[in-house]
Amino acid sequence: KDGLLKPIHPSILYNTGEAYFRMGEYNKSISIFDEFLKHHNYLTESSHARLRLALCYDLLEKDYKKVMALYRNSIDRATHPKISYEAKLRLVGLELARKKTVSEQEKELLEFLNQDAREEKSLDKDLKSLLWLVRLRVFINFNEYKKALTYLTSIPLNTFTPSKRRTFEGEGAEVIYGLIKQNYEMTNYSEVVKVWEIYKDKY
Repeated sequence: KDGLLKPIHPSILYNTGEAYFRMGEYNKSISIFDEFLKHHNYLTESSHARLRLALCYDLLEKDYKKVMALYRNSIDRATHPKISYEAKLRLVGLELARKKTVSEQEKELLEFLNQDAREEKSLDKDLKSLLWLVRLRVFINFNEYKKALTYLTSIPLNTFTPSKRRTFEGEGAEVIYGLIKQNYEMTNYSEVVKVWEIYKDKY
């Protein structure tokens, strides 16, 4: 880096920032993407850089308001529907799938999960699985375990890689535990046993 003339070529900055991100060097990735956006925010790749920047802050568990602002900035300034929709999914995940208490106003963010025509066309298998995971986590966070189980059974888990399938099966275990706990607290013990017997081997 020290031997390069300033300003550094945008492709070098962008690809270095992406490489650091993929290696899990998120602080280094932030530094590089900040520099890229400072000098080259007019390029189409800036949309992806903004999303990566937000995701780096999120993964490093930095200030919640800062992360939220970065995701919103990524949504507002995205030039590609895929980038915009991924940022929406991650914002919903941040706001609704992880927070223990959610206001009615915040619940309006669920609208972000619906795609417009351009976003629907941009859905690839990774974006679809992210959508499924976010929806599932929202149901779990809202203690809507019956809805979560119905939704989970509609997801084609047999088409996933083993590692990705284990992630969803782990969510399934939490869903089943939630159903058992709810029925137990209502003294509906026969339903507790029924749920356990049906799903203990699957999840």
